[in-house]
Amino acid sequence: VTFRSDGSHMDPLVGFQPERWLSGDTCPASEYIPFGAGPRYCLGADLSLAEMKVFLAVMARNVESFELMQSSDTLSSMQWKTSSLFKIPADGVRVSVQPRI
Repeated sequence: VTFRSDGSHMDPLVGFQPERWLSGDTCPASEYIPFGAGPRYCLGADLSLAEMKVFLAVMARNVESFELMQSSDTLSSMQWKTSSLFKIPADGVRVSVQPRI
């Protein structure tokens, strides 16, 4: 939930509006901080990041191959996030995963 100074973010009928994420005009740009910040930073943030890395490592060991679902034309015209130090696709990348048999 995005903080609002009028307090409406605390009202479940008014504050919870998931459809706001569907449009680029209404999607919050900087309010998304998954683990919080400052003195209210999530105590489990490091644990959850470590669990995600372990999950990805275990999953990578159990798949035969990863293939991009996009053609080279699409890759050359891909949009990149500008707020990142590293090149990150703006809309993600579709991947096909083949399990090991």
